[in-house]
Amino acid sequence: MTLPFIVASVDFASSWTTLWGSVSGSISGLTKILGIIGLLLVVGSVLKWLWERRRGGVGGGFQAHSHVLFTLVLGAVLAAPNFMIEWMLVILDTIVNAIASIGSSL
Repeated sequence: MTLPFIVASVDFASSWTTLWGSVSGSISGLTKILGIIGLLLVVGSVLKWLWERRRGGVGGGFQAHSHVLFTLVLGAVLAAPNFMIEWMLVILDTIVNAIASIGSSL
């Protein structure tokens, strides 16, 4: 039995590459501006974390460091969107295609 709504193959990464190529090509300096914003986010977050740690305000566990991790990921995505978003979409492609292949074999 095959389900008609199951897609045979998904490729989000190539669509992103096409979209990002046209957007970054039409807006000159966009990659540089996003990179600077990402760098400022990362540096600001790490400095804030170091300042809180110096004052003794950072507790233990993931909760105390989650804002640094979130900001590092966001800064990395802004600094290198052509690599980071494509990398995340390749992982998503793999998961969706695995689920689709399992669903189509039912």
